[in-house]
Amino acid sequence: MPTVKPQRTTTLLYASWALLVCLAVVPRFWNLAAPPFDPDEVWEVTHNSASLIEQARRVEGFPPLHGLLLGWVLAISHHDLAARVLSAVCGVVTVPVAAFLGRAIGGSAVGWWTAVLLAVSPYHIMLSRSGRPYGLYVLVCSLAVLAALRVARGHRSVWDWLWFAGASWLSLATGYLTGVLVVLLLLLLAWTLGSKATRPLARTTAGLTLACLPLLYCLWIDVREMQSDYFHVVEFDVEGYAYTYFQLLTGGCVGPAEDELRSLSPVEGVASAAPWAAVVFAVAAALAFAALRLLPRKYAGWLAVLVIAPPLILALASPAIPSGYNHRYISWMCVPLAALLAAGATLSVKRPLRLL
Repeated sequence: MPTVKPQRTTTLLYASWALLVCLAVVPRFWNLAAPPFDPDEVWEVTHNSASLIEQARRVEGFPPLHGLLLGWVLAISHHDLAARVLSAVCGVVTVPVAAFLGRAIGGSAVGWWTAVLLAVSPYHIMLSRSGRPYGLYVLVCSLAVLAALRVARGHRSVWDWLWFAGASWLSLATGYLTGVLVVLLLLLLAWTLGSKATRPLARTTAGLTLACLPLLYCLWIDVREMQSDYFHVVEFDVEGYAYTYFQLLTGGCVGPAEDELRSLSPVEGVASAAPWAAVVFAVAAALAFAALRLLPRKYAGWLAVLVIAPPLILALASPAIPSGYNHRYISWMCVPLAALLAAGATLSVKRPLRLL
């Protein structure tokens, strides 16, 4: 019968989307009130305002966007749990964004498995269940990467450039150190497009720079306060670089806890994490190598830069950062990392499952 196959395909498509929604929603919203709020989450709930001017003057260590949104949400809901709900919603929305990002890089199968990997990522689930800005942080950064990929793929209308500029500004208004991502995306676009997009790229860069000038006032307030003795400085080292990827891949579900590592010497910390790290890094390295070998050169280069360079750049900048190095400053890397692993797993088989 000629209609059976299209009907089965449509049913499979809807079933796959339903499964993806469940994978995204359930672990991020299930028993969201547990565990109790940690001190950083309490700080977020008590240091926010629905007024833009008041929020811009608050010392938070982040630009005002998340605090402003949280102020509005708390004003409507009158419940502290809304801080975690906001992050969980952002986390769920990031999953389909990751699907489109993976699809732009390697096709529908890569897009599907990128979304699946992110949906079950312990690291992203952890960020999405926290009342801190990181759920929003990953979402807006993923939108910026997706917008840049669209421009690189040939969508170069005024609206496409505005989307890229707007998503980049939102990322900078959520976290100061997303400047690392924005600069990398501008350089990648310049490398990919060459002289064909010199003028629109220059106009976008100039407009984005002007739009970010008000954020310098917020940055000045935060840096001035963070130079006090209240904030401790975390130095970057080789162990810190490796631990960044260990966290991105496992979310602290295996191996020693982050608080436990702080009380151990570098040698003890490496020894306690080694059995888990050996397996995790071996699998990730094999998939990453396959992706970089099989993807088109342009997109392999994009993923390599977005997955390898940010920790190194942040390490170079860490002496100028009042709080030093923290893997959460580049937590958005979990999305391109998921795309890299999905591409490696998908392109290595002859007939990957295609559901998107």
